[in-house]
Amino acid sequence: MKSHQKESNIGKDIEQGTGAPPEVPKPGAHLASGEVYRKKIVDLEGRNPTLKHKDWKIPKTQERERHVIRSRAKLLKFNKLGAPESTGQELTLRELRDSLSSRKAFRDSEHVGYLYLLEGLNPEYVEAFGEYLNIDPGLFSRHQRTALWEGRHDGGISSKLASLEDPSKGFTMEYCELLYFAESPDTTSLRNPNDNRHINVSRKPKISKDIDLVGIMHRKASFWSQTDTNNSWEGEYNPYLREGARQSLRSVKALLIMDPPPPKTGEDESIILQGTSKDAKPVAMQVDLYQGGYLDFVDPTSLSEATRALGPPRTCVMDDLCFYWTHHKEICMSTSSLVATTFLQKIIASNYMMLEGYLGACLNELETDIRLTHIDKGKKNQTLQISEQWSILQSWSHRFPEYCGMIDDIMSRRKIPGNDSPPHEWTDCTRDFQEIKERMAELRRRAEMLNESFVGLAGMAGMQESLDEAKNVQLLTFLGLFFLPLSYISSLFAMPENYGPEKSRFWIYCSIAFPFALGFQSLGWLFIYLIRPKLH
Repeated sequence: MKSHQKESNIGKDIEQGTGAPPEVPKPGAHLASGEVYRKKIVDLEGRNPTLKHKDWKIPKTQERERHVIRSRAKLLKFNKLGAPESTGQELTLRELRDSLSSRKAFRDSEHVGYLYLLEGLNPEYVEAFGEYLNIDPGLFSRHQRTALWEGRHDGGISSKLASLEDPSKGFTMEYCELLYFAESPDTTSLRNPNDNRHINVSRKPKISKDIDLVGIMHRKASFWSQTDTNNSWEGEYNPYLREGARQSLRSVKALLIMDPPPPKTGEDESIILQGTSKDAKPVAMQVDLYQGGYLDFVDPTSLSEATRALGPPRTCVMDDLCFYWTHHKEICMSTSSLVATTFLQKIIASNYMMLEGYLGACLNELETDIRLTHIDKGKKNQTLQISEQWSILQSWSHRFPEYCGMIDDIMSRRKIPGNDSPPHEWTDCTRDFQEIKERMAELRRRAEMLNESFVGLAGMAGMQESLDEAKNVQLLTFLGLFFLPLSYISSLFAMPENYGPEKSRFWIYCSIAFPFALGFQSLGWLFIYLIRPKLH
Protein backbone atom coordinates (compact mmCIF):
# COMPACT_ATOMS: atom_id res chain seq x y z
CA MET A 1 0.00 0.00 0.00
CA LYS A 2 1.26 3.44 -0.86
CA SER A 3 2.68 5.59 1.90
CA HIS A 4 -0.01 8.25 1.66
CA GLN A 5 -2.79 5.67 2.01
CA LYS A 6 -2.50 4.49 5.59
CA GLU A 7 -5.24 2.56 7.28
CA SER A 8 -7.17 4.94 9.44
CA ASN A 9 -7.09 4.32 13.18
CA ILE A 10 -9.68 6.94 13.88
CA GLY A 11 -12.27 4.43 15.02
CA LYS A 12 -14.28 7.04 16.84
CA ASP A 13 -14.98 8.86 13.60
CA ILE A 14 -16.42 6.06 11.51
CA GLU A 15 -16.89 3.00 13.69
CA GLN A 16 -17.88 2.37 17.25
CA GLY A 17 -17.38 -0.42 19.69
CA THR A 18 -15.24 -3.54 19.84
CA GLY A 19 -15.94 -6.99 21.11
CA ALA A 20 -19.02 -9.11 20.57
CA PRO A 21 -20.99 -8.91 17.30
CA PRO A 22 -23.96 -6.54 17.30
CA GLU A 23 -27.39 -7.73 18.35
CA VAL A 24 -29.95 -8.67 15.74
CA PRO A 25 -31.66 -5.38 14.80
CA LYS A 26 -35.38 -4.90 15.14
CA PRO A 27 -37.54 -4.80 12.01
CA GLY A 28 -37.31 -1.40 10.38
CA ALA A 29 -34.29 -0.38 12.50
CA HIS A 30 -32.16 0.10 9.38
CA LEU A 31 -34.27 3.22 8.71
CA ALA A 32 -35.53 4.46 12.10
CA SER A 33 -34.40 3.70 15.63
CA GLY A 34 -37.42 4.63 17.76
CA GLU A 35 -40.70 2.92 18.48
CA VAL A 36 -43.31 5.19 16.88
CA TYR A 37 -42.11 5.70 13.32
CA ARG A 38 -40.27 2.37 13.16
CA LYS A 39 -43.50 0.53 13.88
CA LYS A 40 -45.21 2.51 11.14
CA ILE A 41 -42.50 1.33 8.77
CA VAL A 42 -43.18 -2.27 9.74
CA ASP A 43 -46.92 -1.75 9.23
CA LEU A 44 -46.27 -0.33 5.74
CA GLU A 45 -44.15 -3.26 4.58
CA GLY A 46 -47.24 -4.84 3.07
CA ARG A 47 -47.67 -1.84 0.76
CA ASN A 48 -43.96 -1.39 0.09
CA PRO A 49 -42.05 -4.68 0.52
CA THR A 50 -38.66 -3.02 -0.07
CA LEU A 51 -38.95 -1.34 3.35
CA LYS A 52 -38.12 -4.60 5.10
CA HIS A 53 -34.70 -5.03 3.46
CA LYS A 54 -31.49 -3.35 4.50
CA ASP A 55 -29.22 -2.11 1.74
CA TRP A 56 -27.19 -5.20 0.80
CA LYS A 57 -24.39 -3.09 -0.71
CA ILE A 58 -23.26 -1.91 2.73
CA PRO A 59 -19.92 -3.64 3.57
CA LYS A 60 -20.48 -6.65 5.81
CA THR A 61 -17.39 -6.26 7.97
CA GLN A 62 -18.00 -6.24 11.72
CA GLU A 63 -16.83 -2.63 12.04
CA ARG A 64 -19.24 -1.45 9.34
CA GLU A 65 -22.13 -3.31 10.95
CA ARG A 66 -21.51 -1.26 14.11
CA HIS A 67 -21.06 1.96 12.16
CA VAL A 68 -23.58 4.68 13.00
CA ILE A 69 -24.22 7.27 10.30
CA ARG A 70 -23.69 10.83 11.44
CA SER A 71 -26.29 13.45 10.60
CA ARG A 72 -26.65 17.21 10.74
CA ALA A 73 -29.89 19.17 10.69
CA LYS A 74 -30.67 22.84 10.10
CA LEU A 75 -33.86 24.91 9.92
CA LEU A 76 -34.63 27.84 7.61
CA LYS A 77 -37.76 29.92 8.27
CA PHE A 78 -39.34 31.83 5.37
CA ASN A 79 -41.31 35.02 5.80
CA LYS A 80 -44.44 36.03 3.89
CA LEU A 81 -42.33 37.28 1.00
CA GLY A 82 -40.74 33.88 0.59
CA ALA A 83 -37.29 34.88 1.88
CA PRO A 84 -35.43 33.04 4.68
CA GLU A 85 -34.86 35.03 7.87
CA SER A 86 -32.08 32.88 9.29
CA THR A 87 -28.83 31.42 8.02
CA GLY A 88 -29.72 27.91 9.12
CA GLN A 89 -28.32 27.34 12.58
CA GLU A 90 -27.39 23.71 13.20
CA LEU A 91 -29.78 21.83 15.48
CA THR A 92 -28.94 19.06 17.89
CA LEU A 93 -31.20 16.03 17.93
CA ARG A 94 -32.97 17.33 21.03
CA GLU A 95 -33.43 20.80 19.53
CA LEU A 96 -34.75 19.19 16.36
CA ARG A 97 -37.32 17.16 18.30
CA ASP A 98 -38.39 20.24 20.23
CA SER A 99 -38.79 22.18 17.00
CA LEU A 100 -40.81 19.43 15.32
CA SER A 101 -43.00 18.62 18.32
CA SER A 102 -43.97 22.23 19.08
CA ARG A 103 -47.33 22.96 17.47
CA LYS A 104 -46.82 26.67 17.96
CA ALA A 105 -43.70 26.51 15.81
CA PHE A 106 -45.76 26.01 12.65
CA ARG A 107 -48.44 28.55 13.55
CA ASP A 108 -46.19 31.57 13.62
CA SER A 109 -47.97 34.35 11.74
CA GLU A 110 -44.64 35.84 10.65
CA HIS A 111 -43.51 32.74 8.76
CA VAL A 112 -45.16 30.71 6.02
CA GLY A 113 -42.39 28.25 5.20
CA TYR A 114 -40.17 25.98 7.25
CA LEU A 115 -37.32 24.27 5.41
CA TYR A 116 -35.40 21.56 7.23
CA LEU A 117 -32.02 20.46 5.89
CA LEU A 118 -30.89 16.95 6.78
CA GLU A 119 -27.43 15.61 5.96
CA GLY A 120 -27.09 11.85 6.34
CA LEU A 121 -29.78 9.34 7.33
CA ASN A 122 -29.03 8.66 10.96
CA PRO A 123 -31.90 6.42 12.22
CA GLU A 124 -32.55 8.73 15.19
CA TYR A 125 -32.98 11.74 12.92
CA VAL A 126 -35.18 9.72 10.55
CA GLU A 127 -37.31 8.68 13.52
CA ALA A 128 -37.76 12.32 14.55
CA PHE A 129 -38.74 13.59 11.11
CA GLY A 130 -40.94 10.62 10.36
CA GLU A 131 -42.73 10.70 13.69
CA TYR A 132 -43.65 14.39 13.70
CA LEU A 133 -44.02 15.08 9.97
CA ASN A 134 -45.56 11.71 8.93
CA ILE A 135 -43.24 11.29 5.96
CA ASP A 136 -43.65 8.29 3.67
CA PRO A 137 -40.77 5.96 4.67
CA GLY A 138 -40.33 5.09 1.00
CA LEU A 139 -38.58 8.47 0.64
CA PHE A 140 -35.93 7.51 3.19
CA SER A 141 -35.64 4.00 1.76
CA ARG A 142 -35.06 5.24 -1.80
CA HIS A 143 -32.52 7.77 -0.60
CA GLN A 144 -30.66 5.21 1.49
CA ARG A 145 -30.17 2.68 -1.30
CA THR A 146 -26.63 2.72 -2.63
CA ALA A 147 -26.91 0.13 -5.41
CA LEU A 148 -27.15 1.54 -8.92
CA TRP A 149 -29.03 -1.58 -9.98
CA GLU A 150 -30.38 -4.50 -8.01
CA GLY A 151 -31.36 -7.99 -9.04
CA ARG A 152 -31.32 -9.56 -5.61
CA HIS A 153 -34.37 -10.91 -3.88
CA ASP A 154 -33.59 -8.95 -0.70
CA GLY A 155 -33.13 -5.62 -2.51
CA GLY A 156 -35.36 -3.22 -4.32
CA ILE A 157 -35.08 0.19 -5.99
CA SER A 158 -38.32 0.10 -7.97
CA SER A 159 -39.90 3.48 -8.65
CA LYS A 160 -43.51 4.46 -8.18
CA LEU A 161 -45.85 4.77 -11.12
CA ALA A 162 -45.49 8.04 -12.98
CA SER A 163 -49.12 8.86 -12.24
CA LEU A 164 -48.29 8.86 -8.51
CA GLU A 165 -45.34 11.24 -8.80
CA ASP A 166 -46.07 14.76 -7.55
CA PRO A 167 -42.97 17.00 -7.54
CA SER A 168 -44.64 19.47 -5.19
CA LYS A 169 -44.81 16.74 -2.51
CA GLY A 170 -41.54 14.93 -2.95
CA PHE A 171 -38.94 13.37 -5.25
CA THR A 172 -35.41 11.97 -5.28
CA MET A 173 -32.65 13.06 -7.64
CA GLU A 174 -29.44 11.18 -8.41
CA TYR A 175 -26.26 12.83 -9.63
CA CYS A 176 -22.49 12.53 -9.50
CA GLU A 177 -19.72 14.52 -7.89
CA LEU A 178 -16.15 14.36 -9.19
CA LEU A 179 -13.24 13.81 -6.81
CA TYR A 180 -9.52 14.03 -7.47
CA PHE A 181 -7.03 11.76 -5.67
CA ALA A 182 -3.45 12.86 -5.08
CA GLU A 183 -2.29 9.35 -6.03
CA SER A 184 -3.94 6.40 -7.69
CA PRO A 185 -5.96 4.24 -5.30
CA ASP A 186 -4.89 0.65 -4.74
CA THR A 187 -8.28 -0.68 -5.84
CA THR A 188 -11.29 0.38 -7.86
CA SER A 189 -13.66 -0.60 -5.01
CA LEU A 190 -14.05 2.73 -3.22
CA ARG A 191 -16.90 4.08 -1.07
CA ASN A 192 -17.78 7.06 1.06
CA PRO A 193 -17.86 5.77 4.67
CA ASN A 194 -20.58 8.27 5.68
CA ASP A 195 -23.23 6.92 3.31
CA ASN A 196 -21.57 3.95 1.54
CA ARG A 197 -22.04 5.56 -1.87
CA HIS A 198 -19.84 4.07 -4.57
CA ILE A 199 -16.88 6.04 -5.96
CA ASN A 200 -16.15 4.90 -9.49
CA VAL A 201 -12.49 4.98 -10.54
CA SER A 202 -11.81 4.09 -14.17
CA ARG A 203 -8.90 2.81 -16.14
CA LYS A 204 -7.08 5.41 -18.17
CA PRO A 205 -6.19 5.54 -21.87
CA LYS A 206 -2.51 5.17 -22.65
CA ILE A 207 -1.91 8.82 -23.52
CA SER A 208 -3.77 10.24 -20.50
CA LYS A 209 -2.21 11.03 -17.14
CA ASP A 210 -5.07 11.97 -14.83
CA ILE A 211 -8.09 9.84 -15.64
CA ASP A 212 -7.34 7.13 -13.11
CA LEU A 213 -6.96 9.82 -10.41
CA VAL A 214 -10.54 11.03 -10.86
CA GLY A 215 -13.34 9.36 -8.93
CA ILE A 216 -17.03 9.70 -9.81
CA MET A 217 -18.95 9.61 -6.53
CA HIS A 218 -22.61 8.69 -6.73
CA ARG A 219 -24.89 11.13 -4.87
CA LYS A 220 -28.58 11.55 -4.05
CA ALA A 221 -30.79 14.42 -2.91
CA SER A 222 -34.42 14.09 -1.82
CA PHE A 223 -37.22 16.58 -1.27
CA TRP A 224 -40.45 16.35 0.71
CA SER A 225 -43.06 18.99 1.51
CA GLN A 226 -46.37 19.24 3.28
CA THR A 227 -48.96 21.99 3.22
CA ASP A 228 -50.85 23.02 6.34
CA THR A 229 -54.42 22.98 5.03
CA ASN A 230 -55.75 24.47 8.26
CA ASN A 231 -54.36 27.83 7.25
CA SER A 232 -56.15 30.14 4.82
CA TRP A 233 -54.61 28.90 1.62
CA GLU A 234 -56.28 29.32 -1.70
CA GLY A 235 -53.61 27.89 -3.99
CA GLU A 236 -49.90 27.76 -4.59
CA TYR A 237 -48.00 30.86 -5.50
CA ASN A 238 -48.13 31.66 -9.21
CA PRO A 239 -44.84 33.30 -10.32
CA TYR A 240 -46.41 34.56 -13.56
CA LEU A 241 -48.96 36.86 -11.90
CA ARG A 242 -48.40 40.55 -12.51
CA GLU A 243 -46.25 42.34 -9.97
CA GLY A 244 -48.10 43.25 -6.80
CA ALA A 245 -50.83 40.65 -7.25
CA ARG A 246 -49.95 38.54 -4.20
CA GLN A 247 -52.00 35.46 -3.46
CA SER A 248 -53.04 34.40 0.00
CA LEU A 249 -50.45 32.38 1.87
CA ARG A 250 -50.39 29.12 3.75
CA SER A 251 -47.82 27.39 5.91
CA VAL A 252 -45.52 24.92 4.20
CA LYS A 253 -43.09 22.49 5.81
CA ALA A 254 -40.33 21.04 3.61
CA LEU A 255 -37.39 18.72 4.05
CA LEU A 256 -34.26 18.41 1.93
CA ILE A 257 -32.13 15.29 2.41
CA MET A 258 -28.53 15.45 1.22
CA ASP A 259 -25.56 13.09 1.25
CA PRO A 260 -22.64 13.92 3.55
CA PRO A 261 -19.07 14.32 2.26
CA PRO A 262 -16.37 11.79 3.13
CA PRO A 263 -15.15 12.24 6.73
CA LYS A 264 -12.00 14.25 7.29
CA THR A 265 -8.96 13.29 9.32
CA GLY A 266 -7.37 16.71 8.90
CA GLU A 267 -7.25 19.60 6.49
CA ASP A 268 -5.84 17.60 3.57
CA GLU A 269 -6.95 14.00 4.07
CA SER A 270 -10.30 12.22 3.90
CA ILE A 271 -11.30 8.71 4.90
CA ILE A 272 -12.30 6.42 2.03
CA LEU A 273 -13.44 2.81 2.27
CA GLN A 274 -11.27 0.58 0.09
CA GLY A 275 -12.04 -3.03 -0.74
CA THR A 276 -15.03 -5.24 -1.38
CA SER A 277 -17.98 -5.70 0.96
CA LYS A 278 -16.12 -8.53 2.70
CA ASP A 279 -12.83 -6.75 3.43
CA ALA A 280 -13.55 -3.00 3.19
CA LYS A 281 -11.20 -0.94 5.34
CA PRO A 282 -11.02 2.81 5.99
CA VAL A 283 -7.97 4.44 4.42
CA ALA A 284 -6.80 8.04 4.77
CA MET A 285 -6.28 9.68 1.37
CA GLN A 286 -5.75 13.17 0.05
CA VAL A 287 -8.95 14.00 -1.84
CA ASP A 288 -10.02 17.25 -3.50
CA LEU A 289 -12.90 18.29 -5.71
CA TYR A 290 -12.00 17.75 -9.35
CA GLN A 291 -11.00 21.08 -10.96
CA GLY A 292 -12.09 22.89 -7.81
CA GLY A 293 -15.77 21.89 -8.00
CA TYR A 294 -18.80 23.11 -9.92
CA LEU A 295 -19.11 26.62 -11.32
CA ASP A 296 -21.14 29.25 -9.48
CA PHE A 297 -24.53 29.53 -11.20
CA VAL A 298 -25.71 32.93 -9.95
CA ASP A 299 -25.96 35.30 -12.91
CA PRO A 300 -24.44 38.69 -11.97
CA THR A 301 -25.73 41.90 -13.50
CA SER A 302 -22.21 43.16 -14.22
CA LEU A 303 -18.57 42.14 -13.99
CA SER A 304 -18.05 44.55 -11.09
CA GLU A 305 -20.79 42.82 -9.13
CA ALA A 306 -19.28 39.42 -9.95
CA THR A 307 -15.88 40.45 -8.59
CA ARG A 308 -17.44 41.53 -5.29
CA ALA A 309 -19.58 38.41 -4.87
CA LEU A 310 -18.38 35.41 -2.91
CA GLY A 311 -18.42 31.83 -4.15
CA PRO A 312 -19.91 28.82 -2.33
CA PRO A 313 -17.65 26.99 0.14
CA ARG A 314 -18.12 23.67 -1.72
CA THR A 315 -17.48 21.73 1.48
CA CYS A 316 -20.83 19.93 1.30
CA VAL A 317 -24.25 20.45 -0.25
CA MET A 318 -25.79 21.62 3.02
CA ASP A 319 -23.20 24.37 3.50
CA ASP A 320 -23.58 25.42 -0.13
CA LEU A 321 -27.36 25.68 0.20
CA CYS A 322 -27.04 27.79 3.34
CA PHE A 323 -24.57 30.02 1.52
CA TYR A 324 -26.93 30.65 -1.39
CA TRP A 325 -29.95 31.21 0.86
CA THR A 326 -27.89 33.67 2.90
CA HIS A 327 -26.28 35.66 0.07
CA HIS A 328 -28.88 35.33 -2.69
CA LYS A 329 -32.19 34.89 -0.90
CA GLU A 330 -33.81 37.69 -2.89
CA ILE A 331 -33.45 35.69 -6.12
CA CYS A 332 -35.88 32.90 -5.27
CA MET A 333 -38.50 34.73 -3.22
CA SER A 334 -41.68 32.70 -3.56
CA THR A 335 -44.25 30.98 -1.38
CA SER A 336 -44.24 27.79 -3.42
CA SER A 337 -42.69 24.79 -1.66
CA LEU A 338 -40.69 23.97 -4.79
CA VAL A 339 -38.68 27.16 -4.35
CA ALA A 340 -36.83 25.25 -1.62
CA THR A 341 -35.29 23.07 -4.34
CA THR A 342 -34.17 25.84 -6.72
CA PHE A 343 -30.61 26.15 -5.44
CA LEU A 344 -30.39 22.39 -4.93
CA GLN A 345 -31.38 21.71 -8.52
CA LYS A 346 -28.87 24.30 -9.71
CA ILE A 347 -26.10 22.57 -7.74
CA ILE A 348 -27.10 19.18 -9.19
CA ALA A 349 -27.27 20.59 -12.73
CA SER A 350 -23.84 22.23 -12.29
CA ASN A 351 -22.36 18.90 -11.14
CA TYR A 352 -23.83 17.23 -14.21
CA MET A 353 -22.10 19.83 -16.37
CA MET A 354 -18.81 18.95 -14.65
CA LEU A 355 -19.47 15.26 -15.28
CA GLU A 356 -20.26 15.80 -18.95
CA GLY A 357 -17.14 17.90 -19.43
CA TYR A 358 -15.02 15.16 -17.87
CA LEU A 359 -16.68 12.39 -19.90
CA GLY A 360 -16.21 14.43 -23.08
CA ALA A 361 -12.50 14.84 -22.29
CA CYS A 362 -12.18 11.08 -21.78
CA LEU A 363 -13.84 10.37 -25.13
CA ASN A 364 -11.51 12.90 -26.76
CA GLU A 365 -8.55 10.98 -25.34
CA LEU A 366 -9.89 7.73 -26.75
CA GLU A 367 -10.62 9.31 -30.13
CA THR A 368 -7.05 10.67 -30.24
CA ASP A 369 -5.77 7.23 -29.33
CA ILE A 370 -7.65 5.76 -32.30
CA ARG A 371 -6.32 8.47 -34.61
CA LEU A 372 -2.72 7.79 -33.55
CA THR A 373 -3.06 4.03 -33.92
CA HIS A 374 -1.46 2.71 -37.14
CA ILE A 375 -1.83 -0.76 -38.56
CA ASP A 376 1.68 -1.67 -39.72
CA LYS A 377 2.96 -4.69 -41.59
CA GLY A 378 4.90 -7.11 -39.46
CA LYS A 379 4.01 -5.37 -36.18
CA LYS A 380 3.27 -7.81 -33.38
CA ASN A 381 0.39 -7.78 -30.84
CA GLN A 382 -1.60 -5.11 -32.67
CA THR A 383 -4.90 -6.86 -31.97
CA LEU A 384 -4.03 -7.22 -28.28
CA GLN A 385 -3.26 -3.50 -27.95
CA ILE A 386 -6.51 -2.48 -29.64
CA SER A 387 -8.52 -4.93 -27.53
CA GLU A 388 -7.11 -3.30 -24.38
CA GLN A 389 -8.19 0.13 -25.65
CA TRP A 390 -11.61 -1.30 -26.51
CA SER A 391 -11.91 -2.69 -22.98
CA ILE A 392 -11.22 0.79 -21.58
CA LEU A 393 -13.93 2.20 -23.83
CA GLN A 394 -16.38 -0.41 -22.58
CA SER A 395 -15.72 0.68 -18.99
CA TRP A 396 -17.01 4.10 -20.06
CA SER A 397 -19.72 3.06 -22.51
CA HIS A 398 -21.72 1.00 -20.03
CA ARG A 399 -22.13 4.08 -17.80
CA PHE A 400 -23.81 6.31 -20.35
CA PRO A 401 -27.15 4.45 -20.19
CA GLU A 402 -26.91 4.75 -16.40
CA TYR A 403 -26.29 8.51 -16.51
CA CYS A 404 -29.00 9.03 -19.13
CA GLY A 405 -31.40 7.07 -16.92
CA MET A 406 -30.57 9.24 -13.92
CA ILE A 407 -31.30 12.38 -15.93
CA ASP A 408 -34.52 10.90 -17.32
CA ASP A 409 -35.62 10.11 -13.75
CA ILE A 410 -35.03 13.70 -12.68
CA MET A 411 -37.03 15.05 -15.61
CA SER A 412 -39.81 12.52 -15.07
CA ARG A 413 -40.16 13.07 -11.33
CA ARG A 414 -39.90 16.82 -11.70
CA LYS A 415 -42.41 16.76 -14.59
CA ILE A 416 -39.90 18.56 -16.83
CA PRO A 417 -41.00 18.56 -20.50
CA GLY A 418 -38.60 17.09 -23.02
CA ASN A 419 -38.84 19.59 -25.88
CA ASP A 420 -40.90 22.60 -24.79
CA SER A 421 -39.02 25.88 -24.64
CA PRO A 422 -39.11 27.20 -21.05
CA PRO A 423 -39.07 30.90 -20.16
CA HIS A 424 -35.59 32.41 -20.46
CA GLU A 425 -34.92 32.90 -16.75
CA TRP A 426 -31.73 31.63 -15.23
CA THR A 427 -33.53 30.70 -12.01
CA ASP A 428 -35.61 28.17 -13.98
CA CYS A 429 -34.06 24.68 -14.04
CA THR A 430 -36.09 23.26 -16.91
CA ARG A 431 -33.74 24.53 -19.58
CA ASP A 432 -30.71 23.29 -17.63
CA PHE A 433 -31.84 19.67 -17.47
CA GLN A 434 -33.05 19.70 -21.08
CA GLU A 435 -29.58 20.82 -22.17
CA ILE A 436 -27.94 18.25 -19.87
CA LYS A 437 -30.07 15.48 -21.36
CA GLU A 438 -29.13 16.47 -24.92
CA ARG A 439 -25.43 16.67 -24.07
CA MET A 440 -25.43 13.27 -22.36
CA ALA A 441 -27.29 11.72 -25.31
CA GLU A 442 -24.66 13.16 -27.66
CA LEU A 443 -21.85 11.73 -25.51
CA ARG A 444 -23.59 8.37 -25.59
CA ARG A 445 -23.76 8.52 -29.41
CA ARG A 446 -20.06 9.39 -29.55
CA ALA A 447 -19.24 6.40 -27.34
CA GLU A 448 -21.28 4.11 -29.60
CA MET A 449 -19.47 5.45 -32.70
CA LEU A 450 -16.13 4.96 -30.96
CA ASN A 451 -17.15 1.42 -30.16
CA GLU A 452 -17.85 0.76 -33.84
CA SER A 453 -14.52 2.38 -34.77
CA PHE A 454 -12.66 0.14 -32.36
CA VAL A 455 -14.41 -2.92 -33.77
CA GLY A 456 -13.41 -1.90 -37.30
CA LEU A 457 -9.86 -1.14 -36.21
CA ALA A 458 -9.59 -4.49 -34.46
CA GLY A 459 -10.82 -6.18 -37.64
CA MET A 460 -8.17 -4.40 -39.70
CA ALA A 461 -5.46 -5.37 -37.21
CA GLY A 462 -6.64 -8.97 -37.27
CA MET A 463 -6.58 -9.06 -41.07
CA GLN A 464 -3.05 -7.60 -41.12
CA GLU A 465 -1.84 -10.18 -38.62
CA SER A 466 -3.44 -12.91 -40.75
CA LEU A 467 -1.61 -11.59 -43.82
CA ASP A 468 1.65 -11.53 -41.88
CA GLU A 469 1.10 -15.14 -40.83
CA ALA A 470 0.22 -16.09 -44.41
CA LYS A 471 3.51 -14.57 -45.60
CA ASN A 472 5.39 -16.62 -43.01
CA VAL A 473 3.67 -19.75 -44.25
CA GLN A 474 4.47 -18.67 -47.81
CA LEU A 475 8.17 -18.43 -46.91
CA LEU A 476 8.10 -21.94 -45.47
CA THR A 477 6.41 -23.20 -48.61
CA PHE A 478 9.03 -21.49 -50.75
CA LEU A 479 11.82 -23.16 -48.77
CA GLY A 480 10.01 -26.48 -49.11
CA LEU A 481 10.15 -26.15 -52.89
CA PHE A 482 13.94 -26.31 -52.63
CA PHE A 483 14.24 -29.29 -50.30
CA LEU A 484 11.43 -31.39 -51.76
CA PRO A 485 13.27 -32.21 -55.03
CA LEU A 486 16.43 -33.03 -53.06
CA SER A 487 14.51 -35.53 -51.01
CA TYR A 488 12.86 -37.00 -54.08
CA ILE A 489 16.07 -37.41 -56.05
CA SER A 490 17.91 -38.89 -53.06
CA SER A 491 15.22 -41.48 -52.66
CA LEU A 492 15.33 -42.13 -56.39
CA PHE A 493 19.04 -42.92 -56.23
CA ALA A 494 18.83 -44.77 -52.95
CA MET A 495 18.50 -48.22 -54.53
CA PRO A 496 21.99 -48.67 -56.02
CA GLU A 497 24.90 -48.14 -53.65
CA ASN A 498 27.16 -46.39 -56.20
CA TYR A 499 25.15 -43.12 -56.08
CA GLY A 500 25.57 -42.43 -52.35
CA PRO A 501 27.93 -39.91 -50.73
CA GLU A 502 31.64 -40.63 -51.26
CA LYS A 503 30.77 -43.16 -53.98
CA SER A 504 32.00 -43.12 -57.54
CA ARG A 505 28.75 -41.92 -59.09
CA PHE A 506 27.63 -39.34 -56.41
CA TRP A 507 28.39 -36.57 -58.89
CA ILE A 508 25.53 -37.83 -61.03
CA TYR A 509 23.09 -37.25 -58.10
CA CYS A 510 24.35 -33.70 -57.62
CA SER A 511 24.26 -32.82 -61.31
CA ILE A 512 20.61 -33.90 -61.56
CA ALA A 513 19.14 -33.03 -58.09
CA PHE A 514 20.31 -29.45 -57.67
CA PRO A 515 19.29 -28.17 -61.14
CA PHE A 516 15.97 -29.97 -60.68
CA ALA A 517 15.44 -28.24 -57.28
CA LEU A 518 16.38 -24.85 -58.66
CA GLY A 519 14.02 -25.38 -61.57
CA PHE A 520 11.13 -26.18 -59.22
CA GLN A 521 11.91 -23.12 -57.09
CA SER A 522 12.01 -20.91 -60.16
CA LEU A 523 8.62 -22.19 -61.28
CA GLY A 524 7.23 -21.47 -57.80
CA TRP A 525 8.68 -17.97 -57.81
CA LEU A 526 7.21 -17.26 -61.27
CA PHE A 527 3.79 -18.44 -60.11
CA ILE A 528 3.78 -16.51 -56.79
CA TYR A 529 5.13 -13.17 -57.95
CA LEU A 530 4.26 -13.00 -61.67
CA ILE A 531 1.39 -15.27 -62.68
CA ARG A 532 -0.86 -15.17 -59.57
CA PRO A 533 -0.99 -11.30 -59.28
CA LYS A 534 -2.16 -11.14 -62.91
CA LEU A 535 -4.86 -13.73 -62.23
CA HIS A 536 -6.19 -11.59 -59.31
